[in-house]
Amino acid sequence: MNNQSFRNEVYKKYAYYKNIKDDNFFYKHQYKKINSNILLNKIATFLIIGIFTTGVVYAASNYIKNIWKNPKEYNYNESKQVVQKDIDESMTENEAKQIGLKTLKEMNMEIGNIKNSYLNKEPSIDKIEWVIETDNDLEIRINAKNGELYSFSNNRLLNSVNNSTLNEEAAIKVSKEIYDSLSYKKNYEFSCISNLENGKWQADYCIKYGDIYNPYQCVRITFIAESKELVMLNVFDYDFENNPYEISEEEALAIVKNKYGEENIKTISAKKDIQKMNTIIYQKENETTTGEYKIDNIVRNIWNVELKEKKYGFVENYYIDATTGEIIGGNQKK
Repeated sequence: MNNQSFRNEVYKKYAYYKNIKDDNFFYKHQYKKINSNILLNKIATFLIIGIFTTGVVYAASNYIKNIWKNPKEYNYNESKQVVQKDIDESMTENEAKQIGLKTLKEMNMEIGNIKNSYLNKEPSIDKIEWVIETDNDLEIRINAKNGELYSFSNNRLLNSVNNSTLNEEAAIKVSKEIYDSLSYKKNYEFSCISNLENGKWQADYCIKYGDIYNPYQCVRITFIAESKELVMLNVFDYDFENNPYEISEEEALAIVKNKYGEENIKTISAKKDIQKMNTIIYQKENETTTGEYKIDNIVRNIWNVELKEKKYGFVENYYIDATTGEIIGGNQKK
């Protein structure tokens, strides 16, 4: 496909995706490098948005200066290597072991002997953690700098196959019993529950802002309802800027309609949401098919604009910053 054909397909949207062989495209980093023609078209699109939405040009230009920074390309495997600087900035292995065992005891877990411990680095979100493993298949991951819990898993239960017979109401009740036993001090509230495969349930307890649960300030528990056993625990504790809603729903919809092409949209809707900035829309529109990209871990109030395109029925989400009107990420799925 030549450059001109590609640009045409981008603005029609999703004819491009028809040529992607891998059905998991939306969950992988398969992109190409940006070229100057597409960049010029992006600028033109940005100006068109400003014409159709009063005040958005000013807000978006403010956003570009103060919040949005183009994602950085990096080598994941190289960046994942723990270097001396990481070691110097982390607690010692013995300190990590002590905290890990103390945390397991507070969770009323049957503690075995520690069989392994190591520093692990996750460069995509700038996280470094101590991983503690016991000989009875428990694993705990803690912040290598301050000892806060990232996650816990009972790998024996995680790999087990169960058959849950409880309904959702009963499962919620069990989740609350397990959550209360963890004694979290923050003001988390029950948010949602899902019935997973192999007879396990997953429940989220999140901090609520107005009517919106923040999935990035959240405790997620995976459990077996019948035996009331905790299988996995994940703690998400990102800083949240709680920016004000200066952009209206109508403006958010207009931004996406003009960006996408209203004639290509079958249905479109918007709702208030809290999301973390990501690179999905940026990489798609800049045709970057190689390499890994990362961006700052910024969590904002947004308008989550969801559309379904006419030609192939794909569903795409655009995250419109609630204050500035800039597109700060999104999601794509069939």
